[in-house]
Amino acid sequence: MFINNCKYMIILYIFIIPALFMSYGCQESEEEPISFEPLPQMLAPGSEYVGEPASNWSQIRTQIGSIAWTERGYHGENAMIAILDNGFSGLDRAKGRTLPPSLSVETNATGMVTETIHGTKLTEIIWGLTAGTDLWSQGQKGPELRLYNTSGAYLNLEKAINDLISYKRQNPSKMVISLYSQIWESGGNADGSGYINALVDKAIRAGILWINAAGNLGKSTWFGPIEFDGKRAKFPDGDKLKVIVTESSRVKFSLGWNDFRESYYYRTSKDLNLVVTDLNGSEIGRSQLIQDGQDRGDQPGYSRHAREYLYATLQPGTYYVKVLARNPEAFVNTDKMWVTANGPGVSIVKGNGDNIVFMPADNPEALTVGALEINYGNSKKDYNGKIIKPELISLSRIEYNNGMVLEGTSTAAAFAAGAIALLSDELGMIHRVKLKSLISRGILGERIEKGVPVLKLPPPDTLSDSR
Repeated sequence: MFINNCKYMIILYIFIIPALFMSYGCQESEEEPISFEPLPQMLAPGSEYVGEPASNWSQIRTQIGSIAWTERGYHGENAMIAILDNGFSGLDRAKGRTLPPSLSVETNATGMVTETIHGTKLTEIIWGLTAGTDLWSQGQKGPELRLYNTSGAYLNLEKAINDLISYKRQNPSKMVISLYSQIWESGGNADGSGYINALVDKAIRAGILWINAAGNLGKSTWFGPIEFDGKRAKFPDGDKLKVIVTESSRVKFSLGWNDFRESYYYRTSKDLNLVVTDLNGSEIGRSQLIQDGQDRGDQPGYSRHAREYLYATLQPGTYYVKVLARNPEAFVNTDKMWVTANGPGVSIVKGNGDNIVFMPADNPEALTVGALEINYGNSKKDYNGKIIKPELISLSRIEYNNGMVLEGTSTAAAFAAGAIALLSDELGMIHRVKLKSLISRGILGERIEKGVPVLKLPPPDTLSDSR
């Protein structure tokens, strides 16, 4: 959350972190993972931020084109939208105000889970767009909504996906949309593979449309080949990356490399370490889990996964990230790595987050959605420089009378989910191929911004040739 002239801005995005951390931000183990919400103000209770209608709903509905649909009686009733998120704090306050009173969170999550208003706000956005009114009322129509807390252990995401697959099998004629406004900085190789994408692939093969936020790390990511000078990884300006912090921040640094497989239990033997220093070279934090390819059980200091994380509370200034190899000879010239520095007012000098989207937004069969108003979203280009992720961008800014402003790829993805649910009332089942056709033909995106079509619904009852 950013506070400026008594106005509150929350950039809606969540990172699921498969790791536990020591008190100074150094990683100890990942074998019982937890989730992390980068903005503490988004954590529970946070209920004062839910249950109130947005002040710019009329502008949003006009810009997306949903008014004509809801006035015609289309409310996305042919669809079920599952919101898979890190928490639904304040849901009880929203029920009967901005959301149907019958909503509840599915009870399949286990272990250490987080609570945040993130999922509640996304649910409010979907319902407000599809219902077409600012406040809930008796008899109001809209899509079926199912809420899943997928924070905590990796298995919670797996449980939610398995439940959705079961639902789809029982309701084969229902348009099932999964909204996942999360990204993982590990668990995959930034090319659609890895164990996170293996889960998402299961859902897609079952006929579920997967919508993913593109992520908001465009200015705080470096991605490139792994090259060494001795045991030090090389970057554009030598053996370190420069990080600029413009406000006091709790920063999460992450390092990942492309040695993930479809199995969560695969053990990499390629080993990199992450070091953060201040301007003068004094070490602030280090994450140096040992990746040796062996089954170490829960032994502290070891990891099966190709990643490192650390946290540091930093004051405004210049900092550096270094990457050291324990066994540089294990890497080949096709290997790649990525570094992120995530926190308010944090950016990587010479970063290139416009050429990587993280997992599972990188899945080629998912619809990845970016945000129109921001300049720090992630994207990915093909060899000809054409943007291939995200495939669609949407307005994302939503304002409230209490001064709060939400924007980012999470809200953009929620608007896309609601709009596609409305579209399904006329077109019926919309699979990924049909959706891609609607976008490429300009039916679902009337203009191009940032090289990507912008979400805009066509008039209803004009799509008979698109069925």
